[in-house]
Amino acid sequence: MPTQLTGGLIDSSNFLADPEALRASLQENGYLLLRGAIARATALATRRELLQRLVSIGEIDLSWETFSGNSQRPTGEPQAGDFLRSVCDGPLLRAATANPRLADIISTVFNEPARGHD
Repeated sequence: MPTQLTGGLIDSSNFLADPEALRASLQENGYLLLRGAIARATALATRRELLQRLVSIGEIDLSWETFSGNSQRPTGEPQAGDFLRSVCDGPLLRAATANPRLADIISTVFNEPARGHD
């Protein structure tokens, strides 16, 4: 990946107790990096689940965690949609994204109740 397309991320974790600072960080950076918002073990297990699905079709080289160039992912509909749905429906990913802690943070940042999307 070209170095001009990569860079560090700004960690907003210190602002978790300050909704205004979270909003300002989101406005300034366009994202919020919140380390620890999800338990590390949960995040790592979810990551492993996603990577294994991508390994199963040759999408990534797990030893490098990079694109393999040997993907066997279906490209035609409905197979492509089925594959992506199966990735998104992984039980660990669903549990991580439905985490009440995330909903609380999002509700605080946007000052209204958060609701997950399937």
